[in-house]
Amino acid sequence: MDTLPDNPLVSIIVRTKDRPKLLKNALRSIAAQSYRPREVVLVNDGGCDLDIEEIKGILGDISLNYIRLEQNTGRAHAGNVGVENAKGKYVGFLDDDDEFYPEHIETLITFLEQSDYKVAYTDSLMVYKEHNPDTHELSEREKELIFSKDFDYDYLVFENYIPFMCLLFNREVLNSSGGFDSNFDLCEDWELLIRIGDRYPFYHINKVTADYSQWSSELQISLSRDQNFLEQSYLKVLSKHNAKITLNRIHRYVSGYINTRYLLKEVKNEFEKYKIHLKEENTFISYFEAKLGEKEQHIATLENALKGKEQHIATLENALKGKEQHIATLENALKEKEAYINFIHSGHGWKLLTRYFKIRDRLLPVGTKRRHFVKLFFKTITEPKEALKELKENIKNPFSKKSILAPFKKEHFYPVIQKENSTKLLKAFSHLTDKQWLEVLIESIERPVVNGIELPGFPPEEYQRESVGSSGEKTLREAYNFYCEIKHYAEKLGHKLTQERSILDFGCGWGRIIRFFLKDVISDNLYGIDVDPEMIEFCRRLVGYGKYSVVSPLPPTDFSDESIDIVYAYSVFSHLSEPVHIKWIEEFSRILKPGGILIATTEARYFIEYCRSLRGKRRYETSWHESLASTFPDTEATLKDYDRGNFVFSPTGGGQARPSSFYGEAVIPRAYVEREWTKYLEFRDFVDDQNRMWQAMIVMQKATQAGRNP
Repeated sequence: MDTLPDNPLVSIIVRTKDRPKLLKNALRSIAAQSYRPREVVLVNDGGCDLDIEEIKGILGDISLNYIRLEQNTGRAHAGNVGVENAKGKYVGFLDDDDEFYPEHIETLITFLEQSDYKVAYTDSLMVYKEHNPDTHELSEREKELIFSKDFDYDYLVFENYIPFMCLLFNREVLNSSGGFDSNFDLCEDWELLIRIGDRYPFYHINKVTADYSQWSSELQISLSRDQNFLEQSYLKVLSKHNAKITLNRIHRYVSGYINTRYLLKEVKNEFEKYKIHLKEENTFISYFEAKLGEKEQHIATLENALKGKEQHIATLENALKGKEQHIATLENALKEKEAYINFIHSGHGWKLLTRYFKIRDRLLPVGTKRRHFVKLFFKTITEPKEALKELKENIKNPFSKKSILAPFKKEHFYPVIQKENSTKLLKAFSHLTDKQWLEVLIESIERPVVNGIELPGFPPEEYQRESVGSSGEKTLREAYNFYCEIKHYAEKLGHKLTQERSILDFGCGWGRIIRFFLKDVISDNLYGIDVDPEMIEFCRRLVGYGKYSVVSPLPPTDFSDESIDIVYAYSVFSHLSEPVHIKWIEEFSRILKPGGILIATTEARYFIEYCRSLRGKRRYETSWHESLASTFPDTEATLKDYDRGNFVFSPTGGGQARPSSFYGEAVIPRAYVEREWTKYLEFRDFVDDQNRMWQAMIVMQKATQAGRNP
């Protein structure tokens, strides 16, 4: 329990004499209490000198009030001196050879502060200790719970069943009772409890919070072997309070002992039954020991068989070593080949050839009509007969798979699609369900014209795989999942799709996602932007429907304030650096209409571990996978950074249009989104569920003009 301004002070009175080592253990148990504030009133009853500085070091932040009595005045007088010097609202006692558990004070004070009781007590274990002559230390022999009884004043008159260390008093109770009676050398605590209990009820908390030590009949007065002294001390208490010893109380006390004897008789009967049961159990044990012997013999047989298996394993391991040596030989040969390749690459001729390939790919990009026409031109020069033969076949079927014009799908030759064609498409397909529309788009991979309507085309499959990791039907189904999520959140957030909604595809690529919205929204309201001019050219020529433009890596865009209903970005924020992506969030906040929605994806936490799993592989599916193997090299540090809610980024770059200055691999945690993105938009959802999306999905919404979203 932390120290609070309203916590009452608790004073613990410790009486000691000539037991400095035991005293330190008692004080340590007070220092370990969970409750604050506390003070210790330490009364040295004519004992040896104590090292006060050491004691202060043990107590730490606990206030110490040390009182040294020059002569031994007895426990009762020492206790009264402690009470007189205590400052706390509550007062407790601890003998120098006993110990509290850490929650002792907190348990008692919590109850007293919440009730009208002024005295409460817990339970303690009786700890029997013995002196070790070799180590000169006390060691525990056993523990047992002797007393755990609710408050009964009639019983208290005849017997003290409450260990004094377990009690906590409101100080006014001790002051009003007159304190300990100095006429008592023993039982002074019991005599005080009889007087207090007559005026105030005690409350019993059934919990053990202390250890009550029993260890020496010579040094502990309560264990004195002088039976006459013990008897006289007991009778002295009864004599003082003889007026309280009524016939009814005597009857109750004696009846309790009679009941106890009856219970002991029952226990004895149960013990006899247990002895009989134990004898039967011994018979069973003998039987099972015999069975165990049989099992041990069987185990010995299995162990011999296991040794045979181990020998076989050793033979296989030797064979494996031979294979490993063979692999090492092959690896050395591979290194020699690689060295030879490196030697070739370092040559002047290879450098010239590499420059030629770069210039060729820049002037004639893969998959473009320019490149295929140049290829056809060179073939007519180098193989004129073969080229002429193929051209004759092409005239008959110009778009067959074997044709040299096959890379140019029929739809590639269509001009940018006109507005009236967009209207026809909307009318022809708007009645379809989303799943039916997906099947139509899948059909359009092979048949670009469906029901007389021209549908968006596709770049070559190789180009699809390099840009998005998949091609054909698979890449459409992946895009369809994201399309469905966008429609779901649009309806959920009060922005359901209509034909008049304006939608922006940020990082549109070659248009695999935006084509899904052609049945929902008129194409004049569909926008796609990308930093890669080649991608935008694909969208203009292949997709046709919609408006596409190249943007710089940093905003602003040409869109007007509050002109867009929905902005989505698939696998874009999974690549942007922190300062760049924040600039775009700010830009979207500007162009979104009130209530407008932003739905973006980012790499999820598992992606960091996925990068680690790629390390050490000899072959990679794509060049992107190869670059991931060196991304986030310190996996554990990156995971900790992510879990602390920090933006995680590795500047890998992504080609000529995507330099490492702003492009790489980014993993954005939910805590970061809630902390940084909400400066511009309102948080709606963060989905990290691979059953729904491969990447994590972030949903934000712009506040309405009234300051609240639907």
